[in-house]
Amino acid sequence: MSADDVRDLLVSGGRLTAVDVDRIRDSARRTRDVRDVLGTALARLEAARTGAAVLDVPTPSGPQAAARLAMLGHLSHATLVALTGAGDAVRATLEAARGHLEHACGGLTDLARSVDHAAGIYDDVDASVWSRITRGVGATIDASTFPGTQVPFALARGAARTGLGALGGDGWRWKYVTDATAQEQEAMAGGLSQVIAHGPGLLGPLDDGSRDADVPGAADDLGRLLSVYRARFEELPVVTEVDATGVDLGSPRTMREALENLDVLYDHDSDALPTGSVGVQRILGDDGATRWLVTVPGTQLGPGTAFGAVQDVQAMASDAAVRERTDTVQVVLESMRRAGVGADEDVMIVGHSLGGMAATVVAGAATGFRVRQVVTAGSPVALYPVPSDVRATHVEVTGEVVSALDGAPNPAVENRVTVAGRIDPAAMGDDALAHSMRYQLDVLDAATAEGSPALGANLAAAQDFLDGEVVETRVFEGHLVEREPAPTPPGGTSELRPFGPQTLGPPTFGLPPVGTPAGGAVSGGPSSTAPGARP
Repeated sequence: MSADDVRDLLVSGGRLTAVDVDRIRDSARRTRDVRDVLGTALARLEAARTGAAVLDVPTPSGPQAAARLAMLGHLSHATLVALTGAGDAVRATLEAARGHLEHACGGLTDLARSVDHAAGIYDDVDASVWSRITRGVGATIDASTFPGTQVPFALARGAARTGLGALGGDGWRWKYVTDATAQEQEAMAGGLSQVIAHGPGLLGPLDDGSRDADVPGAADDLGRLLSVYRARFEELPVVTEVDATGVDLGSPRTMREALENLDVLYDHDSDALPTGSVGVQRILGDDGATRWLVTVPGTQLGPGTAFGAVQDVQAMASDAAVRERTDTVQVVLESMRRAGVGADEDVMIVGHSLGGMAATVVAGAATGFRVRQVVTAGSPVALYPVPSDVRATHVEVTGEVVSALDGAPNPAVENRVTVAGRIDPAAMGDDALAHSMRYQLDVLDAATAEGSPALGANLAAAQDFLDGEVVETRVFEGHLVEREPAPTPPGGTSELRPFGPQTLGPPTFGLPPVGTPAGGAVSGGPSSTAPGARP
């Protein structure tokens, strides 16, 4: 598996450059015209170089000598010797000029060919983008007219693709379904959201008339259900520092190296780190400034996790205040406070999946921290606002499902660059989804090799940010603590909380009111630690 297995690479966002393909082709024609002019000059130069051979001093005998003596018989021997020296110099000059002109003509020919190729690429991209737009519009119309109807058709196409894979000897694998439905997955997420919003049954009683039939509205509906489970736990997660001995986050110098550290925090090979571990590194720049790199992993299931499915839904809620109170976001913020991140110190946050969602929420919220750069991988972040002074890079694998759950493409604006590419299913082995970090890194590598100016600017900015020495690395973990059960009254039973729309209200997920300080009730730490206070 490598960047060579990435298909349909597309980079969007960043500083936009308008391209006039006709003008590019006109430049190619003008380049060929210049080459033709130089070609004519080369022919004339060759004729002049050949004529200079007449100035050779003839040898005493031989037919050529006799002919040349007859031609130059009226000249004295001294004159012939002088002309011979001049001829040598002229021939050497003409020979050098001929070499330069041949090189220039060859270079112009290659340049014209490359310019024509570039124009063809732009035409191909236009056609590809138009194809994606028309397919997306069709799927969206299907979703809006008949909510969810594109889902079974897309899955049927995926099943057919899986059958072809089975006939080819690769077995019945889910990866072919996700690949075949890659371009429709965002529209499918929107259609399923409408099914949740308008569908009967379990979700029907939750309709209070206030929700929208979109992805955040669907998250609100699901949140009303999950709030019953979330209410079993204390309002805020417990955050504690972890002994990072043996945990090597290194000294990342590039965006890629910063993303590689996510796999270190996932700790696939040992049990050195608990679920929900966040890395915070202090960088002392060559300019003497202190900067911070925060690394946030994604969804990790388990009892009491602050990085689970409940938090995935929290982070997709329609209310920004609910998103900011997501358990995962609170773990990130408290980890930054504990590490001593100052209010006037620049921060870069790198996250995968749910971690990227939390990173983007933190970047767009008034937290008191100065987030300057955000890098996400495999994260559905299209619906999150990102301030114009925050540089965001989003890496996505087309068809890996998770990054399409927002139901929309990422905004193509100057401060947000999205890199997307499809992974060849044949290179995925037994993996059902291309969601893991190795696939995200392959897409980033492929885009880096393409040389996109927009991505290049963000890569350079990340390198500048990370330029310095990592002087401190700390790891924190966050988890939920279950509430103590209510005491049973003498001779009776404990009171059960009724379940229904009359008691659920807005989707608060069992979290504290918006005005509660983010660190005020986090166990294991000071009750009111302000950004910038060193522990």
